[in-house]
Amino acid sequence: MLREPQSSLAHSDLTLKEAKVTLSRYGGQANICISHNVPLPLPDIDPVIRLIEHTLDIMYMEKSQLLENLAPIS
Repeated sequence: MLREPQSSLAHSDLTLKEAKVTLSRYGGQANICISHNVPLPLPDIDPVIRLIEHTLDIMYMEKSQLLENLAPIS
């Protein structure tokens, strides 16, 4: 605890967040990974979805116009 004052062992206010340890081999070497779940703050998804939908609508309209200009329907 004295060597690692920022570790969870030294702070009673820190908690372990369901840590997961994985062990595998890569290129003949041991590969050890420790991960834990820390929720990332995500932005409001609705404006992102609206932007994607709007962009797709415009792309489909432009595609139709380009096809009509390349090969007009007679």
